[in-house]
Formats: sequence, structure tokens, C-alpha cells
Amino acid sequence: MFLVTQIYRTMSSGFESKTPKLFNTIEEASEYIRTEWYDSLCEINDYPSEWNEENLGPMPSRDDFTIEAIQKIRGSVLFAPYDKELCIVQNELHLQKVASPNTK
Repeated sequence: MFLVTQIYRTMSSGFESKTPKLFNTIEEASEYIRTEWYDSLCEINDYPSEWNEENLGPMPSRDDFTIEAIQKIRGSVLFAPYDKELCIVQNELHLQKVASPNTK
């Protein structure tokens, strides 16, 4: 099983909220990331009109989250741009392989 965790921190307080989602396969996790999560990220950041590439770095494309691209990333952090102006990582995305609840 694969656990996708989205972390969002508020600009003012740094308060952190986590949204975990569990998937049976990496294909399902990748599909979720490439569709629902990516669309939400673009909406939250008003991409492309408000994305500040000098501050946050280049905006990833959907193709950066294919199964092949995900498997090339070392570690669990798929996305975590550091906002130089706010001195915070406001949006993070993690992917972890976890044991199935049915296995002991």
C-alpha cells in the first residue's frame, strides 16, 4: 500500500495541516497525484499567473509525477518548495510505501 500525505502550512502562523490518503498501488497513488492533488496545487497557488519561479523555483508539471518519475526520487518527499520570501515550506507532498493493514 502507498500513503500520500499532503502537508499545508499557513503563512501567518506556520500552523500545519496534514491530509493523508491511502492507495493500494503506486499506479493509483500516481494517478491521484497527477490529477486531484496537482489540480488543487495549481488552484491554491493560482498557477500560472501567481507562481513566482524566482522565489519558489520552477512549477513541476504533471509529468514530474508519473510512476517512472516518482520511482527516481530518493526518499519520500515528492514536492516541497521553500518560499524564500516567507521563510517556510508551505506545501509538501510525501509518498511512502506502507504495510497493508491485513499483514502482520
